[in-house]
Amino acid sequence: MSAPHSGFTENQMMVRTMIAMLIPAVAGALAMGIPALVNIVAAVVTAVICHYALKAIEARSVIRLHETLYQRPYSAIVAGLIVGLCVGELSPWFVTAGISAMTMVVFKWGQEKAFGRKVVNPAAAAKALVLLGLTLMWFIPNPLATGQLFYPEHMMFDLFSAEGFTGAMEFGEQMGFYGSENLSVTQSLVIWKRHGWIGGASGVLTVLSGVLLALWIKLKWRISVTYLVSMALLAAGVGVATNTDVAMRVAFHTFTGSVVFLAFYMATEPQTTPVTH
Repeated sequence: MSAPHSGFTENQMMVRTMIAMLIPAVAGALAMGIPALVNIVAAVVTAVICHYALKAIEARSVIRLHETLYQRPYSAIVAGLIVGLCVGELSPWFVTAGISAMTMVVFKWGQEKAFGRKVVNPAAAAKALVLLGLTLMWFIPNPLATGQLFYPEHMMFDLFSAEGFTGAMEFGEQMGFYGSENLSVTQSLVIWKRHGWIGGASGVLTVLSGVLLALWIKLKWRISVTYLVSMALLAAGVGVATNTDVAMRVAFHTFTGSVVFLAFYMATEPQTTPVTH
């Protein structure tokens, strides 16, 4: 089966995507250590298990939707990598595994069964649903911080005023908030950081892996570029409005892990990406 817009088969596209994703995966594991590695492994293993379990169910089913699941697990591995890389390092592994399972069962297999195609991005929808559920569980201590961020200390930062933003930057430089006390704030924003998604530990390497993917599978690079430019313009606008260092604003907001990773690996998901440029 050909992918919607690349001219490659699904398996070819998934294998190449999987190889490109190993770049931010290795960077995340090196930057964040065992917790990040455990989350990545939990997500991928769960996705592959679900893939084969669903194939077994379909094999026994009388009514089967044609090509709901592909013969090889490459698509499942990519889905697992996306889930593993779009959570924070402090995410409990079982929450990550739950997001991966929901991605495969509800938003990949389930969507194909119900609609014949993917209507929403599987990993994004699964993460939103699981974390929203955690946020609504009143019996969890500080459910908003636990459910949405897994970084409760982030909630004490005020990034909407010049004083609050400057204070957050100074705190990051002094306390190693960005991953290393040996790097300046600007360096750590671009090169190596711990906060944000695992897949965005290195903004530069994630961008390079995205560029590789754009060349390798004819990724819709205009989507990624438009998204990042829009974020940079918004960040610059906030900098002007709050009388903050505009360059620092752009570096911080544009190179946050979730922003860079989303621009290349989620906004361009073949089944839910815009049809036009």
